Amino acid sequence: MIERDDATEGAGPGCPEAPRTDCFTRPAKFKRIYKIDLSQLDADGFVKKVAYIDLTKIANPKRLAKVGPNEETFVLPHLGPEGLAVVDARHIVVVNDNNFPYSSGRQIGKPDDSVLTLLDISALVDAK
Repeated sequence: MIERDDATEGAGPGCPEAPRTDCFTRPAKFKRIYKIDLSQLDADGFVKKVAYIDLTKIANPKRLAKVGPNEETFVLPHLGPEGLAVVDARHIVVVNDNNFPYSSGRQIGKPDDSVLTLLDISALVDAK
């Protein structure tokens, strides 16, 4: 399951106070893929969230990222992680739409490409 905030701008740099031209006024803060358990409902009928992947802090120790800064932590900063597809028992692909030309997620004033990101979800699959 995907949950996200409604921020339309990049992961940073965020503006500390008033809007400026060198920072994002509404930086993305909350983008997650959850594993849920449909068999466990609370008193209000909500499913149990078992574990999640934070799409603003994706581990990239082998520096395999092809888009954006190829650092130890990779970020999907746009408004739209809009879908995912199961590749196999341990991998998914996340579809991150940039809403071209309106979403500038990595560089101020420059629209990003739409992104497909292959994620190893072993820890998510194994979570109880």
